[in-house]
Amino acid sequence: MAVTLKDIARDLGVSTVTVSKVLRGQTDIGHKTRERVLKRMQELNYQPNMLARALAGGRSHAVGLVVPDLIHPFFGEMTKDELFVAVDAARDGTGELARVNVGHTGRGGE
Repeated sequence: MAVTLKDIARDLGVSTVTVSKVLRGQTDIGHKTRERVLKRMQELNYQPNMLARALAGGRSHAVGLVVPDLIHPFFGEMTKDELFVAVDAARDGTGELARVNVGHTGRGGE
């Protein structure tokens, strides 16, 4: 099971608000507390849950791309370029790379 902010807070005897503030880089947390929280996050290999963050913050930063036909040279090339941009953004930390499903609906001509 994934480690949560609550797990870290409980382990250290601090509030989830304190752990959240450390994670967001807020400066109103003492240096020693910040170091303890960061150390525990590293020990437990804490990874933020991006879905939970999107739900709590009201923004997912997701971008959708819908094209009628990936086989057509124009749409295929456009889609490929957009996927490279998404991969680059995920690689350099400016974005998230999500699952991309490509399939045929089975409806003739649509």
